[in-house]
Amino acid sequence: MIHSVVITNVEGGILLRRFYGEELEKFEKLQFQSRLYNLTHHYWEAAKGNRHQVALDGDLTILFTCVGDVMVFFTGTEDCDELTLSDTLDSFVQFLMGVCVSKKRADVREEFSSGMLTEHYARVWLGLDEMISPMGVVEQTEVHFVEGLVKMDLSKARKDKKKDKDAKAKVLGQKMDTPSEAIPWLKTKRTAEEATS
Repeated sequence: MIHSVVITNVEGGILLRRFYGEELEKFEKLQFQSRLYNLTHHYWEAAKGNRHQVALDGDLTILFTCVGDVMVFFTGTEDCDELTLSDTLDSFVQFLMGVCVSKKRADVREEFSSGMLTEHYARVWLGLDEMISPMGVVEQTEVHFVEGLVKMDLSKARKDKKKDKDAKAKVLGQKMDTPSEAIPWLKTKRTAEEATS
């Protein structure tokens, strides 16, 4: 099972993090991130050039690589070995490059930047959700399939947003009832007051 996916800039600042399986407390997440940094930051330079580096943290296997000025970490529990992590990490990096870098230059990993990631943040999250289930099971590593699912999700979200916007415009365009028309007892109370005056 995948334990977590963490993406940082080269200074160690968290750009994206996702934990899978059982819910961790905020303190546990921060503690893990600290251990992740301490275990790996000496080897970040060696992870450049499409090389994977491995670290162990108890029963967790951490596999990481450098993509441009971004570090990508995939962590798995004891039933998720290095090969599974490596295949999933490669697929995710390929997806990342396809989504964030123009198709003409998608093979140039060194041009990737944290700015590109933040620009396409929603697509990256959707892609990650399509690849790995909330329980940490790797569901899909076929990049073209994941890209298609992300496009469908975004298209559905746009349609839903348009429906919401149209519904809101319809409601706002309707003639609103006056208080006496909307609340019948108010009308009867007013007519009784008018009759007594």
